[in-house]
Amino acid sequence: MKTKNCLQRKTGSGLKGLTFAVLFLVSFGTFADVILETRIISGGDRKYVRGTDLGLIVNQPESVWLLGASWDWSKPYISAVWDPPGVSTNVISLGEEKTALGLSIVSTNTYTKPIQMRLTAIFEMTSRQNNVAGVGFWSELPPYENGHDSRENFTGVLVQEVEGTVQVYAAGARQGAAVYVKELSKNTFYSLSVEVDITTGTLLGFWFDDEPLEGLEGDFFTDEATAIAGVLSSGSSRVSLASLLLEGTFVPPDPTTLLLIQ
Repeated sequence: MKTKNCLQRKTGSGLKGLTFAVLFLVSFGTFADVILETRIISGGDRKYVRGTDLGLIVNQPESVWLLGASWDWSKPYISAVWDPPGVSTNVISLGEEKTALGLSIVSTNTYTKPIQMRLTAIFEMTSRQNNVAGVGFWSELPPYENGHDSRENFTGVLVQEVEGTVQVYAAGARQGAAVYVKELSKNTFYSLSVEVDITTGTLLGFWFDDEPLEGLEGDFFTDEATAIAGVLSSGSSRVSLASLLLEGTFVPPDPTTLLLIQ
């Protein structure tokens, strides 16, 4: 919590030498605490991330990468410097389509899940077909089995590359109408942020390439629905993750006023 101490002194006009001191403890807005942060760097070999904390430089929940849906012959990996041109460096490739990749953010003995959170992912879509990428949360990941739907239990925002739209999902089902953002391209990195309040389940804000977007809303982002944070590919998509950042925003207590007499 960011605070400021203000000490004001006033001398009473009719009482010589009597000074009143009022101490204000004032809270300023909110503050952000980094819960998860990645720094993904390619090396001489592909590094498979499932069950590891590879690429994480901040990891308050002490999580490992979890894999859902996908295929048994394809596992997410940090790309190598020798990968073909279709695979970028310094990314986690989700591999085949229909892949869910996430990290647990439930409270532990040493970490408390924040009330308000902002999840930001930088990603690219690389399939020659219509790409669908998702950024958000799962109550639990879908089973790790061939061809399973990566959107099962997913609450977040899906990006449709061909249509240039975003769509809110809750518990694996679309909610409301899709909202147009702009013309999107393959092999281009985009940034998507969602800010939520898990006490009310409210979608507080949404940003695409750092631009706020109106028209998305919902009260689906509850504590239970946001147990795992991450990204997904759906349909026949190929998606790579360049960066994942989860910040916690805490609501400060009411200001406290203390009266001192000297």
